[in-house]
Amino acid sequence: MAKEKFPTAAAFLPRKPTLEALRSAAAQCRGCDLWSDEALIAAGIDKSNVYITNAVKHFNWAPDQRGKRRIHKKPRYSEIQACRPWLDAEIALTRPRVIICLGATAAQALLGKEFSVMRQRGKFVPSSLAPRVMATVHPSSILRAQDDESRREQKQTFIGDLRIAAREIHRLSRAA
Repeated sequence: MAKEKFPTAAAFLPRKPTLEALRSAAAQCRGCDLWSDEALIAAGIDKSNVYITNAVKHFNWAPDQRGKRRIHKKPRYSEIQACRPWLDAEIALTRPRVIICLGATAAQALLGKEFSVMRQRGKFVPSSLAPRVMATVHPSSILRAQDDESRREQKQTFIGDLRIAAREIHRLSRAA
């Protein structure tokens, strides 16, 4: 069976990785087509000031119903908790002023398994992790919308959530 080929970011990695070098290189990465997501730009968030990570560092894949492509399965809460030390270390190192959890997995990893993105999306919630913490949907959920109009509406709502965070990022930057 032939091994599937996926795009890679290897060519964009710095020779001597530090957190700053990795962040800078990641902002310039074109290793896959996700780099062109314009939601951050539309919301007024400078990608060079963003650190993006995953709540779970390993992924569980399953074939789709037709067996044609791999689908990322939602991690179990025990898997989310197992990866929490990585997330805590990244937060301690980056000391973010604003955290935006993208999707239920990220939100529940940081805010507890009872947290509901759909009830609390776009709202800042109390947290000891950063001065401001909020959650919104994961961008991949927009891609699964039923039709183009629904996808457009969901994207605009997502960008609206990011704009709320952008205003707070700018306010905190001015106050610093």
